[in-house]
Amino acid sequence: MKSTQQRVFRGVASLYLGQLLTIPLSLIINLMVGRRLLPEDYGAFVTANFVVGVATLLANAGLSTALIRDTETPTQRDYADLFFFQFGLGLILGFFLYAFAPWLGGFFGDDPGIVRMLRTLCVLPALYGLVSVPLIRLERGLKYQRLAVMSGVWEVCERVVLLCLILWGLRGFSYAYARVLGVSLQVVLLFVASRWSPLALLRES
Repeated sequence: MKSTQQRVFRGVASLYLGQLLTIPLSLIINLMVGRRLLPEDYGAFVTANFVVGVATLLANAGLSTALIRDTETPTQRDYADLFFFQFGLGLILGFFLYAFAPWLGGFFGDDPGIVRMLRTLCVLPALYGLVSVPLIRLERGLKYQRLAVMSGVWEVCERVVLLCLILWGLRGFSYAYARVLGVSLQVVLLFVASRWSPLALLRES
């Protein structure tokens, strides 16, 4: 029990330390980016990101948290059911975001920039659906130090990509493209770290 508590404490400390180390870099990049963006560019991204965030929250539906806190060890069937449910729901919600982007853009001020942002970010609910099971497996295994390292890697990569795209002249869309690339990298790293595949159920059977 004491060993488990120590692992949890070291893991949580690693997560906080990782956040502290990335804050200075994020601050510097945000200052550089802020000087090159117009307020309406950033506003369009924030609005679109909020809408996509709500869709992602709906796709999660609290199932990941329930599986993390489950006292019984989940089976491969449990992981596979959650994976395909959240990924499928993310695809459906992403499709609706793309299809109804003009209406949503009109609702939030008839800004064509919001429409384009929504159609760029509409892949995020499905991408976040992909990471749910690898993230659960790592958290249940108390692999917080590994999570801290990966979190630092994808956050730094996303910020660097953002800065490069801003310098390239993409303005507000730099945020959208950097976010999609950052979450895609997160998917790859979490699958590699968790050593889990949705095909594990077929191998088990």
